[in-house]
Amino acid sequence: MRGFRGRGGALLGAVAIAGGVAAWGGGCSGETAPVAASDAGVDAAVTPPDDAEAFGEGGQSQLAISPANATIDVSIVDGVLTTKPVTFVASQSATPVAASWSLDRGELGALVAATGVLTASGTVGGTGTVTATFGSLTATTKVSVNLRVVQNGGAPCVSPGAGGCGGVGGEGLGGPVDAPTQAALRAPGSAPASASELGWLYPYDATLWPRGLLPPLLQWQTTHAVSAVYIHLRQTNYEFEGFYSGSSLVHQPIDEAAWKAATYGNAGDPLHVEITVAEGGKSIGPIAENWKVAPGSLKGTIYYTEYSNTNPRFGAEMAIKPGSGAPTYATGDTSCRACHEVSADGSTLFSTIGNTSDQAASDLRNNGQTIATYSGNAPDNTPNAFKFTFSAPYPDGTFAMASSHYTLGVSNVIPKDDDSYAGDSNLFRRADGTTIPTTGWTGAVTTAVTPAFSPDGKRLAFNFWEGQTTGGVAPGNGHTLAVMDFSCGSADGGSACGSPPYAFSNLRALYNDKTNVPGWPAFLPAGDGVVFHMAFDTNLCTGTGCGTFSKPPAELWWVDVPKNPQTAPTASRLDALDGLKGGVPYLPRSGSHPSDETLSYKPTVVPISVGGYSWVVFISRRLYGNVITGDPFARADNVEPCSAKLWVAALDSKVTPGKDPSHPAFYLPGQNLMHANMHGFWAPDPCQADGSACASGDACCGGYCRTVDGGSVCANAPVGCAQVFEKCGSDADCCGGAQGVRCVNARCASPQPN
Repeated sequence: MRGFRGRGGALLGAVAIAGGVAAWGGGCSGETAPVAASDAGVDAAVTPPDDAEAFGEGGQSQLAISPANATIDVSIVDGVLTTKPVTFVASQSATPVAASWSLDRGELGALVAATGVLTASGTVGGTGTVTATFGSLTATTKVSVNLRVVQNGGAPCVSPGAGGCGGVGGEGLGGPVDAPTQAALRAPGSAPASASELGWLYPYDATLWPRGLLPPLLQWQTTHAVSAVYIHLRQTNYEFEGFYSGSSLVHQPIDEAAWKAATYGNAGDPLHVEITVAEGGKSIGPIAENWKVAPGSLKGTIYYTEYSNTNPRFGAEMAIKPGSGAPTYATGDTSCRACHEVSADGSTLFSTIGNTSDQAASDLRNNGQTIATYSGNAPDNTPNAFKFTFSAPYPDGTFAMASSHYTLGVSNVIPKDDDSYAGDSNLFRRADGTTIPTTGWTGAVTTAVTPAFSPDGKRLAFNFWEGQTTGGVAPGNGHTLAVMDFSCGSADGGSACGSPPYAFSNLRALYNDKTNVPGWPAFLPAGDGVVFHMAFDTNLCTGTGCGTFSKPPAELWWVDVPKNPQTAPTASRLDALDGLKGGVPYLPRSGSHPSDETLSYKPTVVPISVGGYSWVVFISRRLYGNVITGDPFARADNVEPCSAKLWVAALDSKVTPGKDPSHPAFYLPGQNLMHANMHGFWAPDPCQADGSACASGDACCGGYCRTVDGGSVCANAPVGCAQVFEKCGSDADCCGGAQGVRCVNARCASPQPN
């Protein structure tokens, strides 16, 4: 099979989907959604014609392909694949010629280079381009693969694990459904009189999904004793019908292969999903939602703190890989670790040790080996207690800005939190905890709470709690979110800084609130906006932390960071993420969950734009359908699932100040259902050295993934323009500028889909 060399020269083949390849964005190895030519590693200036002809010099028709715009139908019923191959023929002046053939989307099927015979793989549907080459002549035509899959019952869940079957809870796929009930489920059933009779609980309508994750667990409420369910997925070139039996069914997972086919084959059209249920052979429904799929996969690792179900004070630093059904220990250390931060390059994890004020820095690129520990005083006599707790690591992890006082907010009695760093906020070295000299900071800011660096390291956002009025910006005693520019002699974030002192400048306010407390800022990948946590009931906490155990209501907001310091920023609530549509809550409700739209906390942002979107990871104590339904603030007790969980939501990359760029959130698969999971950081995996195999440039320490001797390997120098996810210094470095590709956080990024 002649495959298509995607971004960085990675070969796309029919096995890519079956292997579950995960990459940061659309168009690289394993990605199947159509992308701009620049995303595919080819010249963006050339657009192949849609017909089956190519033109030589003088505009004369030279080569033609038949059949033109072919369609291949693939049917898979209970694992039995039925299809017919198509044979393409190239002709010159109506005379067949021995052309060489290729297909730009190898996951659609195997195209024999010498014969033009295309056999569909049956793993994904969609439209690709077939190219014939004869001497110096080429011709192209389109081929569409329509995939229809029917599954009657599935494999049972043998070992559900901590996260339930498939890492999302539930009991796994149900048994087969008899033919009469199948017919009843396919036919229009009786419409439910209300959402309580049959209504969605999870996922939410209009959810935007990335590729590369486990399929969601469909959850519903009903007044019927459901004995069978029919799941129907539809989009262009793809249809899935799943029939499953059980007892009193209230949730059902989507088959993993069906989910991969739907997401990797999605061409930007809505993914329509319907649920119809049956009771005693009578069908009710369907109920329907429309979802979106981003043309990109999230990869890397999510690091978070997991609090044990046997002792809520026992914490462990955990890690989840996308597509994994269960977490692992982040550092290999199973002792108590908590209150952590992770650098944007994924190299460094700071965390507390045990139930103490001591901390450690761990090397995530070296199996979590300890880099340094901090107790007592540093060599410069600054106290080490909680020095790196909720600090702001620089993108390469070599130093961090301390969060001073007020961070956790576990008490409403003491004026300053005794579980936070007691000294002034300053930059401290990872190596030994000593202070790094700065200009423009000391004397202006003494207490910066929950600070965060931008992914490129050029800005620092923080709650400006205490300090001196500078440039007209006054400390807000907890009510002011501020930003400063930062320079350490580094051309871009993540590379080694020059010699101190480092410079802070241009203090400006991003948001002021006389009553509420903004904190936990996190920059968008381009640095043009900040997502933050807005705590409302400040009587329940002493600071911006308003630790979620203190039960404060909170929402996630965002504010733009104007390039011109004289332009006033505009803050607004992330309605769709929080659970609002048109200002009206859409999240399910129960007696113990009357207002889940105010239970969102501590956001972080994936440092790389993926599929044209930014991705926010946050804590939510909302209902997870009918799987997690208890008291949202109950401690993990090994009796029922704990509500504190990590959720993820997409934000548009085309942001407009004052408007909500968010989409409805989804539950992060793989979490332990019984534990409290806190403060997730989605970080890239360790980069690969030059000469290592690669699929895209983000995997390479040198920044580029290029074809060498027929393979794709990491390189430290570009050949021509930079492909998506390769290193860049400006938009001009990136291929596909005409298609909207731009340089975001030193990496070329795909535009947001229309």
